[in-house]
Amino acid sequence: MNYAETYPLNVTPQGDSTRSAVEKNRKEILSLVAALNAQPSGAVGGSRQRVLSAAMLSGAWNFLSSDGLAVIINGSVNPVIMTFADGCGENGNIDYIGVVRDKLSAWSLPANNTSYLYVERSDAGALTYGSTTIAPVEQDSAPSAGSNDAGLCWFSTLESKMYVWTGSAWQHKVRLFVGTAKTDGSTVKSISYKEYPQQLAPSLQQKLKEIEAGATKNENCISAIKIGDVTVTANGHQDTFTITAEGLIALSADAKSRTIKLSTPDLSKVYAQAKLDAHPVGSIYESTVSTSPATLFGGTWVAMDAGRVLVAQGKAATGTTFTAGATGGEEKHKLTTSEMPAHDHTMSSAGEHNHEFAGTQSSSDDKTTEYEQTGDYNRTRAWLKTNYTQKSGSHTHTINSTGGGEAHNNLQPYEVVYRWKRTA
Repeated sequence: MNYAETYPLNVTPQGDSTRSAVEKNRKEILSLVAALNAQPSGAVGGSRQRVLSAAMLSGAWNFLSSDGLAVIINGSVNPVIMTFADGCGENGNIDYIGVVRDKLSAWSLPANNTSYLYVERSDAGALTYGSTTIAPVEQDSAPSAGSNDAGLCWFSTLESKMYVWTGSAWQHKVRLFVGTAKTDGSTVKSISYKEYPQQLAPSLQQKLKEIEAGATKNENCISAIKIGDVTVTANGHQDTFTITAEGLIALSADAKSRTIKLSTPDLSKVYAQAKLDAHPVGSIYESTVSTSPATLFGGTWVAMDAGRVLVAQGKAATGTTFTAGATGGEEKHKLTTSEMPAHDHTMSSAGEHNHEFAGTQSSSDDKTTEYEQTGDYNRTRAWLKTNYTQKSGSHTHTINSTGGGEAHNNLQPYEVVYRWKRTA
C-alpha cells in the first residue's frame, strides 16, 4: 500500500488550530486503518503503537530478513507503515505515523544473544534503528530497575508512552518494537515479529469508533462508568478508576495479565457470621424449644434465672428507678401487720343483763320473788336472796380469731419459655 501522510501531527497547517490539526491527524489514521482492514490480508487491530501495514506471506509479516549478524527491513515493495503512540494531550491522542519505503540494513546485532529490535522517531520525524538485549516491558506501572538495568525499555500502557532506563532515571522516547532476533556466533538464527493484540474480529473492528468527529477526549479514556443508577465521572484525561474491596469481598489484581479477581469466602461462613452478628453480646434469646442458641448462632450463652420476668430499666411513672442488671420481686409474699388493710371489729350489745340464781325458799318467807330497784342497782330477789350486778354492764366479750398466716401467690398470668443471655 503506497501511503504518504497528509496531516503529520508535528506540523500544524497554515490556518489550522492545534485542535483541528489533531483531529485531522486522527481521522487520517482511522481512515488508513479502515483501508487496511478492507484488504485481504486482514485487520490490523488497534491503531496505536504498532505496525499497520507491511509485506506479508501466508498471512504473516514478512518485512524482516537477515544477512550474517545484520537484520534488514524491506519497505521497497510494500511500505512498512507504523504508528508511534506518545500519550494524550488536551486535544486528544498524540500519535505519529512512520513509513519505511526502502530496503535497509537497519540492525547490526551482537553474536550469541537475543536482541529486541526497535524503530525510534526523533522530534524532527526522522526514523532510526536500534536494539537491546533486555526484554522490553509493557505494563501500567514502572518496573523495578537498578543501576545495572540501563537500557531497559518500558511502555506505559496507562500513559501510552515509551520510557528508557538510563541507570538512574526513566527517559522519555518515541520508540516502537517490531521484532526479536536470535544469533549464534556469526548469523541470525531466527526472527520473530512483535505481536499486537486484536481486540475485535475484522468485520466488527470498524464498529468501534475510536474517536468521534469533533471529540477531544483520549479514545483510550472512559469518561464515565455507570453502575446501576450511579455514574462515576472521570476527573480528566488519564484518570484512574479505583476499585476498593470491603467487608467479606476480597480483591486481587495482576498488572501483567491485566486482570482483576473478586472472591468471597465460603458462603456458609458468611451466613454463620451474619447470624452471630445479629445477636451481639448482651442479647437475650427466648424459645419454646430447648435448643441452645450457641448451637443455632454460635457464641457463648448462659441460661437466665428461672421464674423471673423482664422489666425495662429507667425511672417508672410511679417514681421507682430500675437499674439494668438489678433483680427484685417475690414469687410468694406473706403480709405483715403494717401491710394489712385498716379495719374494725364492731359488736352491738347492751351491758345490761340478768343473772338467775337458784336457792331454797325460807319457811318464813311468803314471797316467791321480789324485784327491787334502787338508783344504782337493779336486783331480783329469789326467795328473798339478795343478788345483783352493776348497772353499767362492765364485762368481757371474746371474738374468735381466723386465718392461717401463710404467704400468698404473687405471680401474674404467665407462660414458661426457655431464655438465654449471650455473654461472649
